[in-house]
Amino acid sequence: MMKKKDRLAFLCMVWVLIVGGTWVNSEAQSFLDLKVDEFVVDKATIEEALAKLHEYGIRVCLEKVPRPRGSEEKRVSLQLSEVSIRNILDEIVKSDPRYEWEYVTLPTGCDLVSVLPKGAKGDPEDLLNTKVAAFKVDDITIEEAISNIYDFCPELQQRIRYGGRAGSILRGIPMKGQRRVRKVSLLLENVTLREILNELICMSSNSGAGWLFEFIIDESYPSGGYHISRTF
Repeated sequence: MMKKKDRLAFLCMVWVLIVGGTWVNSEAQSFLDLKVDEFVVDKATIEEALAKLHEYGIRVCLEKVPRPRGSEEKRVSLQLSEVSIRNILDEIVKSDPRYEWEYVTLPTGCDLVSVLPKGAKGDPEDLLNTKVAAFKVDDITIEEAISNIYDFCPELQQRIRYGGRAGSILRGIPMKGQRRVRKVSLLLENVTLREILNELICMSSNSGAGWLFEFIIDESYPSGGYHISRTF
C-alpha cells in the first residue's frame, strides 16, 4: 500500500499544480515516479493487475490483445517492494511482451496511462484507430457512453457488422468512489475511437478509473467476432 505521507505529498503536489494553473509535462508525469511499499499480484490477468493501480488514483486504460472466444487469458504474477508506478507498469508489460504502455496528456490537462498491444497506434487495422467524423452524446453516464460506444459511431459499425446481433455484450460497471450518477454531454469531431474513450474517462470525477476495449474472435459473427467496451 502507498505510505500515508507519500500519498499526502502527492496530493499536495497535484493541488499546487492545479492552483498554479500551469501543467508542465515533466511535473504532470511525476506521479509515475511515486513509490509504493508493495505491489503484489498472483496469477492475475493484465486487467486485474492494472486495476490495482486504480487504488492509487491513477487513470489506467487498457486495449486488450484480440483473443479467441473462450480462450484462457495470460496470467501475471509479481511481487515488488518499494517500487515506482513507472516500474510497476514496466514489469507488467514485461510479463506479457505483447503489450506496451504510454503516458497520455489531453489538451484539457487530464493525464492517463494507456496500456495497448505493441504497435497498435500505428496499425490502420486496429479498431481504436477508427476515425469518427462526429461523436455526440447527451445527458448520459460515462459508463453508458463507453459501453455503448458502438451505437454512437457509424464508422465503427461499418468495420464491425453484427447482422442484428448485439455488439458490446458487457456493460460498464459503476466506478468506485462515485456516489452520484454523473451524466455528461460531449461533442467531438474528426477524432479516433481511442481519443473518444480518453476524453470520456477524463470526464469522470474519479481519477481511479479506466476504459477497457477488447475484440473477441468468434467466426459465428459476420465480422469474425465481437467487441467489448466498458469501464473497469
